[in-house]
Amino acid sequence: MPLADAATKSLTVVPGLGSADKLISFAMSLKDIDLHNTKFVTLPWRYEGSRVAIVQPDADALWAALWAALRADRTIDGENAGGKKTGTAGSGSSPSPAPVSGEGIDVAVHNGTAVPGLAARAAALTGDGFTVTGTATATDQDHTTTLVEYGPGLEDRARTVARAFPGAELRSSTGSGISVVLGQSYADSPVAGASASRASTAVPSEVADGARSADDNPCSDLTYG
Repeated sequence: MPLADAATKSLTVVPGLGSADKLISFAMSLKDIDLHNTKFVTLPWRYEGSRVAIVQPDADALWAALWAALRADRTIDGENAGGKKTGTAGSGSSPSPAPVSGEGIDVAVHNGTAVPGLAARAAALTGDGFTVTGTATATDQDHTTTLVEYGPGLEDRARTVARAFPGAELRSSTGSGISVVLGQSYADSPVAGASASRASTAVPSEVADGARSADDNPCSDLTYG
């Protein structure tokens, strides 16, 4: 009890876990979960001198994919964890958008809305083969429609990017790459949820394969790089 009490005072927690009793109750609800089904993953990182630094935008993309997996009730490797059947045509559920192959296409993603975390969520484009070169907040946060801007000679690739954001507008620019400015239409549309669902299977294979279970020996195969 003293440990739980100290934890609730030292951490910022949701109201549902804001007391020692609630925190203990939550912990006890997990006691029957098989340790093998509790997984640990490591964010992309690199050495910067004697320090360890997080690699971006890879870390944001992984973060978005992991949360999408939780929302879709899927495991790290994309398996259905809840026994729910996915929607199919004619079942009354909205079908998932057809996957887009973005192999070899670099794109920067900017949040043009006031919805927090939208750019990181859309960074799950990496699951479709796109290379997300960065995520950021757009200069203006009042965009109603998603905009795909492209430099000279990149129109065909920009059209491929736009397919991942139905209703997106294309605009040529003097820049040298492709960028997406997310609009409120994307934040409000079921496509964002469907993209999150697809992202549940988009956790990089090297991350999923390297995930450690709670019943593993943490001291085995240890390396310090």
